[in-house]
Amino acid sequence: ENDKELLLERNVGTFERRLQLPKNINFEEVEAKLDLGVLTLKYVKKPKVDAMKKI
Repeated sequence: ENDKELLLERNVGTFERRLQLPKNINFEEVEAKLDLGVLTLKYVKKPKVDAMKKI
């Protein structure tokens, strides 16, 4: 798999974190898992749509 660790941070107490996801993902297939304080998000990018070609 091509899993990447994009952000690593540690805090104590209650906190809120907002993440901006890419626009080119399928939001119906986003998976989130919280395990031992680690939030893992998995998502699938939408296929690229080629621009229309003039003939």
